[in-house]
Amino acid sequence: MTHPLPVTARPRAMSVLVAALLGAGALGGAAQAATTTLTFGGSVSTVDSALTGTFQPGDAVSITLSYDPSTPDLIPPNPNRAGYGYISFDLKFGSYSVSFGTQFPNSVGVENDVNESLGPSDAFGASAFQTGAGPSVGGLPLQQGFVTLWDFTQTAFSDTSLPASPSFAAFSYRVAGLTFCSNSGCGVGSNMNTVFADITSMNSVPEPASAALMLAGVTLVAWRSRRRDD
Repeated sequence: MTHPLPVTARPRAMSVLVAALLGAGALGGAAQAATTTLTFGGSVSTVDSALTGTFQPGDAVSITLSYDPSTPDLIPPNPNRAGYGYISFDLKFGSYSVSFGTQFPNSVGVENDVNESLGPSDAFGASAFQTGAGPSVGGLPLQQGFVTLWDFTQTAFSDTSLPASPSFAAFSYRVAGLTFCSNSGCGVGSNMNTVFADITSMNSVPEPASAALMLAGVTLVAWRSRRRDD
C-alpha cells in the first residue's frame, strides 16, 4: 500500500529536487549568454599530390565551431564584411585532427553582398591561419583550416551580424579544407597543397540548459516514483 513519505524523508527528497531545479536554472542562465556550437559533416573531395599518403577522397570529415553570437566585430567597420572571434574551431579529416587557436586573424566571417572570385554572394564560415597547429604532412607544415558556406542568391544575410543560428539550406556551395605549405606565407615557391572537402550537413549542438532540464525531469520522476513506493 502506498503512503506519504515520512516527515523526516520529505525534506531530503525535496532538497534533491530543488537542487536539481536550481542547477538547471543556473546552467540555463549560463546558456542564455553562452555559445552557438555548430557541427559540420562531409567527406574529402580532392587531395593535392603531396598529401595523398594521409588523405584520400571519401575520408569522413567532421568540424566543430563554437562562438558567442554577441561577440563584437574585430575588423574595421564594413557594410559587406565582418570578422568575429570564436571560442573553438576543430577539424577532423579522416584520421587527421587539428584544433586551432583563437588569436586574430583566426575568426568567424560573415559576408553580405560581396563579389568574390566565385561571383556575387553572401558567405558564412570560419578560417584559421596558424603554422604547426596540426602535424605536418609530407614534410609540409599545416598553415590554414577553413569551412565556408556560399549563397549565390545573396539572400542568406541582410547585414553582417553574426548569426546565432545560420540556415544551412540557405547555402548552395559548402566547402572546407586544410592547406599545407613550406612557409607561413603560402606564397610563390611555398609548395602549397590543399585537401578539400564537400560539406553535406550542419547541426547545432544542444545547449547545456537542455541537459540540465532533462536531469531535473528525471529527478522529478524518480522522486514521484519513490513517493508511490514508500
